[in-house]
Amino acid sequence: MAHVFISYVHENKEIVDRLVNDLTQRGIEVWLDRTMINPGQNWKVSIAKAIDKGDFFLACFSKEYGEKKKSYMNEEISLAIEQLRRRGDDTNWFIPVLLSGEIPNRYIDASRKLTDIQWVELNEHSWDKDIQRILRVIPPSIHLRSNPIKDISYGAAREMLQERGFFDLQRNRASQAVLHQYEERRREGQSLIIDNTTSLTWQRSGSHFETSLEEAYKYIQTLNSKQYAGYDNWRLPTLDEAMSLMEPNKNKDGMYIDPIFDSRQNAIWTADRHKKLINVLIPISYFEERERLLGIHIPPPDDPSFLGKELVPATWVANFENGCCDDVTDEGSYVYVRSVRSDIVI
Repeated sequence: MAHVFISYVHENKEIVDRLVNDLTQRGIEVWLDRTMINPGQNWKVSIAKAIDKGDFFLACFSKEYGEKKKSYMNEEISLAIEQLRRRGDDTNWFIPVLLSGEIPNRYIDASRKLTDIQWVELNEHSWDKDIQRILRVIPPSIHLRSNPIKDISYGAAREMLQERGFFDLQRNRASQAVLHQYEERRREGQSLIIDNTTSLTWQRSGSHFETSLEEAYKYIQTLNSKQYAGYDNWRLPTLDEAMSLMEPNKNKDGMYIDPIFDSRQNAIWTADRHKKLINVLIPISYFEERERLLGIHIPPPDDPSFLGKELVPATWVANFENGCCDDVTDEGSYVYVRSVRSDIVI
């Protein structure tokens, strides 16, 4: 996970908070003075250590910064310039971000100025494109669980969604979802979707028909035996991985998933299991047999059938049509497959 120090003046707090949100949603750890310095700590020492240990330094220059004669940001820039002198020319460590105004014409050493370093202009009209430019240098990284779990409760599923910030129309609808970096690639005649945020490779489509759970595992086996797209390590995604694909808004086909994916697969199996409590109908003959065996009269319920409960094996699915995850019984359920692998295609 990349660690980024952000230097700014507090007049730009609102836009910097938006920048921080976009970076953290991509698994990038951000250091801000107002959130990372605890009461009682020496703030100068804390800032100097954070700058020294940071993988990147984002300097958010603005008109407001240029108008200030004194600011804590000036001290942070001075510390960063010392780092630049030690690090030499072969580094992208210092990233100037221009919010407004201009980059200060400060010297790094006798031959270099801050204006010699390529900057990113960050503004409302081209925000997403500008963020992508920053992410070319700072690698995003969200690591998701890949090992299946035998019994994920409803509470555990909700906790995971909220902790990860994954959108779910029923359990976490306030989330803005993961900001992915998708790219589509063709490999050996197959379309793959590379997610550079989670380092996962997905089938763009998946199974052409809904399958039972047993058929889903056979489908995966076939992909691996035939080395689909040249690989033999395809698998069913975990609930975490599958729900990372969920988007807060429907695409043109009415699915809560990025349109880069095929919309045929309106829901997909995961490898995570659950014990589901279902309603079962107990026929009236059950009470008649009990009465015969016990020799006593057992009055049947008013309803011709009695509703009981039973725990049955179930599997979690990600339902892009309904915008949520759900558990479906293994028996009698048919869902599409979209396989995944944990390595980015080279």
